[in-house]
Amino acid sequence: MKISNSLKIVIGFFTILLIGLIASVYHIDINGFIYKFNDKLNSDNRNSKKINVQLSKCIDGNTAQFKESGKVYNYRFLGINTQGSNYRKQADSFVCNKLSNAKKIYIQYETQSVHKTKDNYKLVWVFVDGKLLQEQLILNGLAKIQFVYTKLSYLDNLYNALDSAKKRKINIYKNYNNKVYDEYYTVIYDNPDNKFEVNIKKGDIATIPANPQRDGYIFVGWMSDNELYDLSKPIYSNLILTPKFAKNT
Repeated sequence: MKISNSLKIVIGFFTILLIGLIASVYHIDINGFIYKFNDKLNSDNRNSKKINVQLSKCIDGNTAQFKESGKVYNYRFLGINTQGSNYRKQADSFVCNKLSNAKKIYIQYETQSVHKTKDNYKLVWVFVDGKLLQEQLILNGLAKIQFVYTKLSYLDNLYNALDSAKKRKINIYKNYNNKVYDEYYTVIYDNPDNKFEVNIKKGDIATIPANPQRDGYIFVGWMSDNELYDLSKPIYSNLILTPKFAKNT
């Protein structure tokens, strides 16, 4: 019987709790085990099904139309942004050339991420003749790593490509040592009545929105990982913030 990734995670979680209890009694170091467990989850994500698609239309360096199972959809490439630099047109041409001349194009959905954007684009990894397209864009200095809200399966590939592009000082990264390249993070205010996101430069303070309202409740603050988040702190990662309310007595 095939076990889903969700069930594997639940089983793994309780396994780690049990091993942690045993480790606390027998003074066993479980750091190595946890590392291997996380690596196994990442490996499972990489092994999710790759789907053969055909190019229908080039759009830009971030997006394309593919035919999947006989139907045409819009696709957004996971983990990158090519549209915020002076090399936007080069990125568009690079992607269209790769896709138009490809012998095989495969897409892969990310089990650690949502599968669609708010404008209904499908979010995918794209492989052109066996090579990860997002990685190739970064290697050629035509994309930034962006819109990353969790540990994506191929994130290490992207950061390795980024290090290479910086060392070679190519395109977007040619003036990296002069701090021309700025790193931005995305803060999502996940308010059901008015969800929105802002891009914040690394080290800057998050934009403080107007307090959300709910009948019969008082707004307490914005939550991150089940804790009230201090909006006066500099931003050094992507954030998803949810509003916390207390009943008005």
